[in-house]
Amino acid sequence: MYTEQGYRQNLWPRIFILLFKNSDVRIKIDESVPLSSTSNEEDLYLNQKNIVGFKIDGRLLVDGTKQEYDNLPIEVAKDEEDKKIINDMGKLIREGKDILDQLHNNIQKNEDGEVLCFIIQVAGANCMYVALPWTDFLYSN
Repeated sequence: MYTEQGYRQNLWPRIFILLFKNSDVRIKIDESVPLSSTSNEEDLYLNQKNIVGFKIDGRLLVDGTKQEYDNLPIEVAKDEEDKKIINDMGKLIREGKDILDQLHNNIQKNEDGEVLCFIIQVAGANCMYVALPWTDFLYSN
């Protein structure tokens, strides 16, 4: 039986490496903070210093000429009973929204003009992925 760290560092990286071995996608494991997360937090807290975005357990990335582009955030919990899953899903949705904004502004849309981001919640040996569509929210006063 793996610990959360064991699933994050041993089992799932091997699976993702196999899934994306013939692509430009690379995996970044261990807690890291996407640049877009910190940038968006800085926009929210204009008068604060030393703002850091949300740490996530793993990321699937594509390297551009001058920066890395997040494609998919990953959160890992030990099993389905782990209470951490609820907080993790909140983080994943926030990070997914940041990735969608980045993709919408910088990268091509699919043939229907849609931009999608996937988020992955790992619970032990189980994995759930969710597609998030980009939406241009309009607020009326």
